Amino acid sequence: MFKRLVALVLVAAVAGPVAAQNAKPARPASGPEAQPIPRTTFISNMDTEFRKMDADHDGVLTRKEVETYQTSDHCAGRSAQARLVCGARH
Repeated sequence: MFKRLVALVLVAAVAGPVAAQNAKPARPASGPEAQPIPRTTFISNMDTEFRKMDADHDGVLTRKEVETYQTSDHCAGRSAQARLVCGARH
């Protein structure tokens, strides 16, 4: 998982802006998720995610910190999903 996270960050940081510059959208973009992200915003978001994962605040991510974060983030998402499902039944 750690290698996938690093690969995802690298692909998003390098390929995303290049692809966005070269590609012409097939249809007009709509909604906030369809808007291009400025580099400064992307870096700021990545810094925020890094700080969330860096449990001991030493400026270094270990495999354990990333896995712990991903597990807790996944569990939190599943809990929210369960609340939505359970809430819809009542």
